[in-house]
Amino acid sequence: MPEAAESGCAPQPATARIRCARCGGTPTTAPRGRWWCPSCGSYLILDVDSSGWVSHAELDHRQRMAHNRRVVAVSARLAAAHLPEVRSLLPDGWSAATSQAISGATHTIAISPPVGAVDVSAYLSPPACDGEGGWSVRIHNRTQGVGFPLYTAGGAHAATYSTVLDAAAAAITALRCEIAE
Repeated sequence: MPEAAESGCAPQPATARIRCARCGGTPTTAPRGRWWCPSCGSYLILDVDSSGWVSHAELDHRQRMAHNRRVVAVSARLAAAHLPEVRSLLPDGWSAATSQAISGATHTIAISPPVGAVDVSAYLSPPACDGEGGWSVRIHNRTQGVGFPLYTAGGAHAATYSTVLDAAAAAITALRCEIAE
């Protein structure tokens, strides 16, 4: 089974009981020794995490979902770990808490000034778990119904900050500007 070797999966003996994880059907071998599920109409590959035989599209989907779960978990750990640092920079009366907009989304640190005429918050997003980029800041002015990221000088790209303290300082400055308007 060249397909299994290419995917990093160990070849299975011909006597192994193989079932399609989707339909439970028994696959047959197709040209070049690849497993074929006639019921589903797809080639099968071993998903080493579940030990099930799935289509290439299903395996790709499962791997992307696992990656997304890792990204969300890393963002939760980073937001929780850096929350005390952010709180140490806040002016009196301001608050900060970890936040997750919806289930399955990455976690952020939400900074809110005291309740006033303008309902505005800043959200600090941790760096991606692959180590690329840095902390980013998004401002959400609910009074005006406007949300925007902070940009680099010139406005062509969203700004990233190497430390959470730099991101928090930029967010506090932007929030003060929004409140002053």
